Amino acid sequence: MLYVYAILDSKPKDLRCVGNAGVFAAVKDVEECPAIDESSLRDHDRIVRQLAAESHAILPARFGSIVEDDDALARLLSTRASHWQRALQMVAGREQMTLRVFGNRVAPPENTEGGPGTRYLSAKLREIPSLDALRPFVRAEHVERHGAPPLLASVYHLIERGRSADYLAAVAEAPSGEVQFAATGPWPPYAFGRWEQS
Repeated sequence: MLYVYAILDSKPKDLRCVGNAGVFAAVKDVEECPAIDESSLRDHDRIVRQLAAESHAILPARFGSIVEDDDALARLLSTRASHWQRALQMVAGREQMTLRVFGNRVAPPENTEGGPGTRYLSAKLREIPSLDALRPFVRAEHVERHGAPPLLASVYHLIERGRSADYLAAVAEAPSGEVQFAATGPWPPYAFGRWEQS
């Protein structure tokens, strides 16, 4: 079995890879999926961060992503090549910042599903004046709404590499009000076009 760490736009230096034509999967041969424990999770994150530092573009795989063998992975890469090429272009030279939104002010309308609710929350977040200072940094945004206050949403921002200190400073200077923010990062772009998403 192959444990998949990420899809990359170039071959990794120290890991085995499968792929070609600008879409490569960094993998490790395993007998079984690793246990879900702190050590394994930290190991996965460490390797993904190393790959991100060495690569111009990376699409991290979720922890525990397993493919049967080289042939199965090659077929998967081939089938979804155009999707991953577009996603790799989007994340090239960029990194992720995660913004947690806390408060009671923003609420989705009743009886909405994930898609419409997420769109509604994204629109409401755009109405918060304190987020205006972040707009110049953001190249892409992914919003996940949460069911109950105080955590209202997780907002994933894709920014240019090297701009995280400016982004964090803008968050720190944002006026506090009914909605508060907590930002972390930079991270590899976990929320943008992951390898298992088609």
